[in-house]
Amino acid sequence: MHFGVRTATHKLIYYEQKNAYEMFDLVKDPTEQNNQLYSASESTQPAVTAKFNELKAAIARLQKEYKDEGRYTDKATWPPGGVDGPFDEYQPMGRKTVSEAIAASVAQ
Repeated sequence: MHFGVRTATHKLIYYEQKNAYEMFDLVKDPTEQNNQLYSASESTQPAVTAKFNELKAAIARLQKEYKDEGRYTDKATWPPGGVDGPFDEYQPMGRKTVSEAIAASVAQ
């Protein structure tokens, strides 16, 4: 389970159960191979620290905005059928074109 935020230039991921972060500069490191928070020398650079604080605040803001403040962190609190909803009540419709799928969803 994790929370994250992505901008045009950076990605921050927070792993709540491990209380660990990863942050990537997507311009300099588009394949996300260098966690900027891993090395002490890089993580303490003022630009990295400022970006980390900015993105960390964005995660908190988005969690509050979307009312996702960790209520499903513990699997014991998940609603029956999963956290994404009761999928058992939906039946597969088979292969459809986009217009057929839209028409079918409107008809329901």
